[in-house]
This record gives sequence, C-alpha cells and structure tokens, in this order.
Amino acid sequence: MKQYDVVIAGAGPAGSAAATILGKKGHSVLLVDKDKFPRDKTCGDGISYKAFPALKKLELDQIIKSQSPFTTNGYTLVFKDGAKLVYQKPEEEGALIHIIQRHQFDNILLEKACSYNSVNFLPNSKVEGLIKNDDGNFGVKLGGQKTVFPSLIMDATGVNSILGKANKDPKNCALAVRGYYENVSDLNNTIEIYFSDEILPGYFWIFPTSKTSANIGCGTFQNIIERKKINIKDILQKFVENHPVASKKLKHAKLSGTIKGGKIPLAFGNFNWSRVKNNLMLLGDAGGFVNPITAEGISYAIKTGIFAGEVASQAISESNVNEENLKLYDTLWQADFSSQYKIGDIYNQGISQNMIQNYVSNNLTNSLTNLDLSDIGKSYEYLVRLKVLAKAF
Repeated sequence: MKQYDVVIAGAGPAGSAAATILGKKGHSVLLVDKDKFPRDKTCGDGISYKAFPALKKLELDQIIKSQSPFTTNGYTLVFKDGAKLVYQKPEEEGALIHIIQRHQFDNILLEKACSYNSVNFLPNSKVEGLIKNDDGNFGVKLGGQKTVFPSLIMDATGVNSILGKANKDPKNCALAVRGYYENVSDLNNTIEIYFSDEILPGYFWIFPTSKTSANIGCGTFQNIIERKKINIKDILQKFVENHPVASKKLKHAKLSGTIKGGKIPLAFGNFNWSRVKNNLMLLGDAGGFVNPITAEGISYAIKTGIFAGEVASQAISESNVNEENLKLYDTLWQADFSSQYKIGDIYNQGISQNMIQNYVSNNLTNSLTNLDLSDIGKSYEYLVRLKVLAKAF
C-alpha cells in the first residue's frame, strides 16, 4: 500500500481527533476502522463539559452544541435508601452535559478529520496485528494481506485493542448495557443516577434525550457479573419495571430498538504506565483512559487524540519516532488528568462504592435532620456541605 506518515487504527473520538491534528499540519494519515460510518456505539451519549475545551481546539464545540438535541444542567443521585441528591447549575451558566447519540457524534469528528486532503479513511478494514521491522519499528497488518509501514502507528481500537496493552483484567473492566426508551415521563434537565443493591458497585442511569425519551442503562464490574452469573440485561429490565422511584416515570416507557452492551476499561491501580513504544502510541480506551468512578471516557479520548497528534507531528518533523522522543505524550496526559483517576485507588484499599454511597447518603440525611432554618450559620453550613458532597461525588 501507499506509505503514510501515520496509520491510525480506530476512527472513534480518539483516532479522529488525532487525525484532525495531523491533517491540519499536513501529515499524510491513513485512518482505518473495521466499521463503516456512521455506526452505532454503546454509550450513555452524554458529552461532558470537560470535553468542550478539547472540542473547541478541534473547532467542533459549536457544531456539537448546535446538533445536540437535549442538554442537562445538573444531576440527580438516588440512593438505595431513597435519599436523593440534586445538583443543578443556574441555566444562565450553560449546560453541564450535551446529549447526542454516538453514531452522530463520532461521525461529526470523523468528517472533520476527513476534511483535510492528507487524511484518507479506510472503512470496513480490520487491523489484524503488528509486524516488526529489523530496525525495531512496527508496521500494521490489515485484512486482505495488506501491510503498511508508516513512520508512526496510533492504536485507538478500544478496549479490545489488538495492537496495544489495553487493560482486559475483569477486575478492572466494567460491563454496561443501554437502550433507548420513548414515552418517559417527569424528566427534568438532569441526568439521573440510581444506586441499588442489584448493581453495586455500579449504577443505573437515565440520560434524557428529549423531554419524553431517554437513554437508560446500567453497568458494574465484569468480574462481579461473571462471579454472580448476573444477567445484566435482565437487571436493567427489572429496574425499568420495579424500581420504587424510576418505575413511576417509566410506567408507559417503550423500548425503541434493542438493548446493547459493551466492555469499559477502567483506570485502576498503576494507571501511569507508558502508552508509547518505538513508533507506537495508545489512545483513548486502547490505553485504558476511562474514569474509574464515573466510567466516562469521551473527554479523555479526545484529549489523548489531540496530545498524540501534537507529539507525533513534532516527532515526525524531527525524523525521530523512538520511544524516548514520544514520551512527551505521557507527560502531557499525566499532567492534564491523571489526578482524576486517583480516587479509583480506594477500591484497591478495600473501600467499596457501597461505602461511599452510604457515606454520602448518611451525611445528606443527617444534614436534613439537624437543619435548623432559623439558624443562619447552620443553614449556611448545610448548603456548603451539600455543594461539597455534590462536587466530590
């Protein structure tokens, strides 16, 4: 095949973000994906405010906002004892989360990457593995006996990464399912998170996609599902039908399409391992860049794509794509967001999410019980505690 500066395996948010940066700088890129776009992707469909600085760098922030059919300005946490915690920003401060289905969101990012003449997209082409040269650098083997030896390779193929070191340990991965439901009632401008014994440590969610429809799903650790032989789709159905709070707004809800699921690699334990080798970089889920508490990965995928594109451009210009020269990529992502993963260490210390949930719930309940509205000092303390708990969670 034609030789390229960079081959990117995977055209999701991480791969497309990297291709955009490289295309803008004039580097020749082959962007490969096993699917034809637009394609469906199992997800909660919420684009967090954390993703928008990166989207702005790609000149896509306003496009995403304009094509998002629904926004939320806060969240509602419903605990297993019935306690509820609601946090909402003032509407004039803008949305916390923009809801947009992944088949549309990912396609917008891909179209941006392909708007550059130096970026070529090859759909329906599976990456089968790496080929090592005599000089220690890697090439890519594609289906149909095709091989490419670019200056640099980026793996953005997700949790089932063929090229890299995605964390596939069931103890460090979650499994999640979701479906789209119509005729949902009493939705507000918040995403809803429900904690229940059936899914802990994990949660159910209701993400509104309009005033009467929602993305509804649930997820928990893969090893728990396997050990307890949980049918996660059945648990979701029981949540829709029987949850004491959620079932009231889902009484007339109808599933549109089918329930779909996927695996999520979480950033647990030693997550600061290097994502680079000689002429090889790992992006997004392929590098395990997913928040261990919320399981949010879109913002990290886009950021790592941008960082990788910038570092790769410099390395290619210097004709030096060895491991040492690519380590700037590790420095960038570690400085930007690795601290957000450290809360995941609580699991390794034996503290469960159930304990966190109980702590938050008890603090909230005690605050409500002891609140004396005639005491300005105590009222202020309650508001501060509520805000801190909301932000901490």
